[in-house]
Amino acid sequence: MKKLLLLSFGTLLLASCGNNEEKKTEENISIPEVVEETKTCTYTYEPGSVEILWKAYKYTEQVGVSGGFKSFDLSGAKEASSPPEAIDGASAKIDTKSVDSGDPTRDPKIVEFFFSTLENGETLNATISNFNESSKTVDISINMNGQTQLVSGSFEVVGNKLEAQFEIDVNNWGASIDKLNEVCEDLHKGADGKSILWPNVTVYLIANFNETCE
Repeated sequence: MKKLLLLSFGTLLLASCGNNEEKKTEENISIPEVVEETKTCTYTYEPGSVEILWKAYKYTEQVGVSGGFKSFDLSGAKEASSPPEAIDGASAKIDTKSVDSGDPTRDPKIVEFFFSTLENGETLNATISNFNESSKTVDISINMNGQTQLVSGSFEVVGNKLEAQFEIDVNNWGASIDKLNEVCEDLHKGADGKSILWPNVTVYLIANFNETCE
């Protein structure tokens, strides 16, 4: 009997001294999914920011002479999802008498001996189109001297500012710069003594855009 009691006590002791720690189960911790907020933005050009600039070239070394137009009307721009799309198809009507080369004595000569020699030379008309985001190319259709020519160029967008650049040759429009070169002969003489005004001109279109995001 005594042995039986000891055995029962031992069994009870073993049971009570066993692993009495609660088994921990892994808690299911839910990590909230991070959802990036997507916003939709639209762009419209700032009318006061638009610039139509040009660079002509003189001397044998082709030294650049920069200028622009102070008066022009831009139409056909719209609200769009990117700056290029916002002005794709836009047209500019340029008042050639507003030419500004930075030299008030030279500007009247450009008007009289170049633009006034052209058919309907009081205005130039241009339409920008076919922006290609992958190749960064764009076209401009220029109506000058009664002719319309399409010129391919390049563009870039930095922030909300777009700049397009085109290389043109006025000879392609049947336009002559000979009279202007004659009037400014001495001013177009370089170190070699040759008076040269080149027919190629670089044209720039620059515009800033307002961004609206929701």
